[in-house]
Parts: sequence; C-alpha cells; structure tokens
Amino acid sequence: LEMLDIRKKVVWPGWEELAQSIKEHIQQQGFGGMVVVKCTDGETMSVFKNRQWANFMHNHATKALAAISLIGLVPYLWYMSRMCRTKTVEVQHQINISTQEFWNFIVEQMSSNGFESAGAPADVAAGGRLSREQRPRPDVAVGGGAALAGAALAGVDWRS
Repeated sequence: LEMLDIRKKVVWPGWEELAQSIKEHIQQQGFGGMVVVKCTDGETMSVFKNRQWANFMHNHATKALAAISLIGLVPYLWYMSRMCRTKTVEVQHQINISTQEFWNFIVEQMSSNGFESAGAPADVAAGGRLSREQRPRPDVAVGGGAALAGAALAGVDWRS
C-alpha cells in the first residue's frame, strides 16, 4: 500500500508581465468578458502500487462503503494508517525563457476565442470536433500492432 507523492513546483520569474500582455491582447481582439490568466506554481501527483489489494483499498467505492457502514470505518482507517507508507519527492522546474520570447511564440495563436492551434480548423481550435471527412487518415504503418502483426505473419505457412 505504499504511495509516492510527487510535488512539482514551477518558478517563472516575470510571468505577471506576460499575463498582463495576454489579457490586454485578448480584450483588444474584441472579447468583452473578464480575462483571468493564472500560472499555477505547483501540483501534487500521487502514484500508487498497481496491485489488486492496493487498488481495492485506495478505491473510492471501498472508502464510501467503509464510511457508510459505521462498523467498517474504524478498521479501515486503522488498517490504512498502519499499512500506508508515503514517500514524497519534490521537483522544481524553472522556466528560463524570457516573457518577450514566449510572447512572440504565442501571439499569432491568440484571438477573442482564446488560443487557436496553428494548422487546425477554427471550429476545432475553438473546442469543436472534426467531422469524419476532416479527420486525418493514418498510414497503413500507423494502423497499430494488430495490422503490423497481420502484415508480418501474412507469409507464414500455418500448416507445418
């Protein structure tokens, strides 16, 4: 029941200047609402062992059942407090690109609808979906493992 917590911290000096430029640009493009630009300074990701018992004990349904049955809550909490071991790894990332360089990189993709991916149709970039005709067709080699295995085994004589 061991667990690994990975705490990521992001440091970006001067990002406030970039946030202000993004707000102003989107408003100049005709967006009339409130624009909020956030730079999250970190997040925590938990990694559990992929074992059947660990998955069962960490499952939300198991926790809910233990909470609903008043009798099961006490043993569940006792067992989890005794058996769970948590190790924490702290990682720090520093963004070393100037705000002007980043601005030059993103300014072309900004509009009053937000960010639009270069090369994608406008309706997809605005959150829409591609129609069947608009979807890119994969090559035969990209067809996946089954297609490649089938092609590789096509010349095999199965009678021997």
